[in-house]
Order: sequence, then structure tokens, then C-alpha cells
Amino acid sequence: MTILHYVGTTLIDGSGTANKLTMWSDADTVTNSIITQNSGGDAVNIAGGLTVMDNLSVMGTFTCLDTSV
Repeated sequence: MTILHYVGTTLIDGSGTANKLTMWSDADTVTNSIITQNSGGDAVNIAGGLTVMDNLSVMGTFTCLDTSV
């Protein structure tokens, strides 16, 4: 989907893909982030690294795929 929308006098543009979370690529352009939400809305996938800067809570099963630090 391509987006063209005015906010004040600024044209907001860009495009997105279903189930991809949107991010700003510059001051007036939106694009896909590396985060995908499944269509049921109960799971996300991150296509890259994840850094947690505070506590991390996990409910359910947690599997550690790589133990290197």
C-alpha cells in the first residue's frame, strides 16, 4: 500500500506491507520495520537483533537458540 497524506503542509509518503509494523525512515516517509505481527495478532517476529535495556518477562515457553554472549 502506498501512502500519500498531508499533515499541515507536509506530504507524508511511503509504503507498507500487511502485518508489518510501520516506522519512519525520515521526517516525512513511512516504511516497513523489521517487526512482523501475525494476522491473529498474538505473535511477532523480529527479522534482526533484539536488545533489551531493562527487565524481560516471558510468559509461556522460552527457548534460547544461541547461548553466545
